[in-house]
Amino acid sequence: MDGLGSIGVNDSEQARDETRGYLPHIFRLAVDGADPDQIPRELMTAIDGMGLSINEDQNLTIATRIIEAKQGILD
Repeated sequence: MDGLGSIGVNDSEQARDETRGYLPHIFRLAVDGADPDQIPRELMTAIDGMGLSINEDQNLTIATRIIEAKQGILD
């Protein structure tokens, strides 16, 4: 399962569009070295805004994947 599917957005074109809208902001946080707790908080806000259920453990997993992706690309 890819990162998008893990938060349930692959089932909805509208949710995928919304994901594309907030993803640059979330990735910018990672690039800028945001506090490790800030990315899951921002994910929670974005996911709630899409009307999806919030799972804090899942948000932490996704945040970890984002940070790892950033490290793989930029470091």
